Amino acid sequence: MNIQKNLESRMIQLVNNVRKSYNLQPLQFCNGLCDIARKHSLDQLQSNNIFHISPKTGTVQDRMDNNQYPYSLFGENVAMGQNMVTLHQKLLKSKGHFKNIVHRDFSHIGIGILANHKNRLFITQLFSKKAKIYSRIEFLNFVEGKLQNQRNNQRLSFVPISINENLCKYAKNIDFSNQSSIDRVMNIAQQYSYRTVKMEYQSTTNPSSLNISHICHPNLNRVLIGIDQTYNTNRILLMYLFR
Repeated sequence: MNIQKNLESRMIQLVNNVRKSYNLQPLQFCNGLCDIARKHSLDQLQSNNIFHISPKTGTVQDRMDNNQYPYSLFGENVAMGQNMVTLHQKLLKSKGHFKNIVHRDFSHIGIGILANHKNRLFITQLFSKKAKIYSRIEFLNFVEGKLQNQRNNQRLSFVPISINENLCKYAKNIDFSNQSSIDRVMNIAQQYSYRTVKMEYQSTTNPSSLNISHICHPNLNRVLIGIDQTYNTNRILLMYLFR
């Protein structure tokens, strides 16, 4: 690949200069975004055209997901021409492209610039708000802190809460419409004392958005958590045991 690294660095500077003029934070360079952007620029170079939807790699979201990039927000600009500075100015004059450049929620940038044998440039700019990946322990600490604080406020007894490794295995593909699937998960509760079991499933990137039901139920006896983590989200299976 005829990668134009100097032009990529200069273009990032130009983008951040624009953001500075609008009192926005500069975007941080991201190797992962740069790699995805270069691959898309190569795809465009080989087709001698620019596009957001590729016959080979699909949409920009497909490219982000297939490369397992942890995002909560993303955007893409593409351009083709002979001069990088001229193309930068054209992007600024395009409403959609300009919106990406000055988006206040973006935090990272990666640019891929390739040149063909005629020195025509193929440019891909990728922007993202990078998702923070929380560990299992961080999720556990959040759930435990929220649960115990609210129970203390209601003067309710302490409730043990823990990650169950067997439950983690089911967090990936629990099917609540399939009774046999539910029965397999329910077997996990057999080792504990309980009268009633309730379960719920949530998918989230941030523990603060996790909804913990039954926190203040007086008969809540224990909470088990199963977590299946991917590059971009956490699938959470909560099992509530009631005495």
